Amino acid sequence: MEELTQEQEFLLARLAHEASDLTHTELVHALLEAWAEKFSLKALFEEILQEHGIFCLLQEKAPCCDPSDVEGMAALFGYIPSNEELADYFDAAIENATMELDMDDIVLSRD
Repeated sequence: MEELTQEQEFLLARLAHEASDLTHTELVHALLEAWAEKFSLKALFEEILQEHGIFCLLQEKAPCCDPSDVEGMAALFGYIPSNEELADYFDAAIENATMELDMDDIVLSRD
């Protein structure tokens, strides 16, 4: 994890102080509101990129893991996956990482 700036450290300390008086229900509500705001900002960012001809998909997926790390794979899947599930997961990860673009379709299409 990258080091925080002084401003970020201050904001986190202020947030911790402000949250110390909240109930469990209020904290859960605030957390859900923060995630909703994150999703709306992400959608706005993608929309602005698309307006400028840049298309991307920001996903909420976990990064690729070492298949021999049983604990890491169990945390990713929520259970210990079978060898077939691991193979499918890593095949999909490789396909996403090495995806080829059809440049003729990109250049010649109206969009």
